[in-house]
Amino acid sequence: MTVKEIVEEYLDENGYDGLYSDDSCFGEDACGCRSDDLFPCDDMENWGNPARCKPGYKKLIDGDWIIGPGEDDEETPAEKIQRETEEDAEQIDWR
Repeated sequence: MTVKEIVEEYLDENGYDGLYSDDSCFGEDACGCRSDDLFPCDDMENWGNPARCKPGYKKLIDGDWIIGPGEDDEETPAEKIQRETEEDAEQIDWR
């Protein structure tokens, strides 16, 4: 299994749409890639350091689709599962 395959699997299993970085890539303020098109540039020297990438969500901003962080009040898929599990446990009569 390759690193790319591991990342693709993680993104899929946790409900993310791709990766993004706040750091400058290609001279841009930020960059992102969809989970079905990870690491789109083979030239890592010019592409940037993928170690700085974070899982993110697809959003429509000013008519363009981007990959970026969730909203501050938005739960990540992992947080949602944790909350729902805790809520379910609270409803069980443990007596």
